[in-house]
Amino acid sequence: MLNLAHGDFHPQQKALDLVEETMCQLYKMLPIKLDDTGRVLTVATADPTNLPALEDIRLLLALDDVIGIAADPTEIEAAIARYFSGKTESIEEIIRSIQSGEDLMD
Repeated sequence: MLNLAHGDFHPQQKALDLVEETMCQLYKMLPIKLDDTGRVLTVATADPTNLPALEDIRLLLALDDVIGIAADPTEIEAAIARYFSGKTESIEEIIRSIQSGEDLMD
């Protein structure tokens, strides 16, 4: 299990920039790494076996794959608060973007 509370843990900024805080809260996940191609995202999640959630993220972000790694849900929530403070986008804005066909990666 990934230890997000460890002081040496730092997710990649490009992974954090890819995903909005609201999406992280909705899916209870933290983006931690984007591969060199920019097409495969690794996320910390309480339930890496929740394939529908990983597939939703993959489709919403137009990625080739999303890989889930197990982490403590409390640590995920704390990490989301730590890494996304002040960067909130409302779920309504995300839904509007999806409905309008806007690319979420912009």
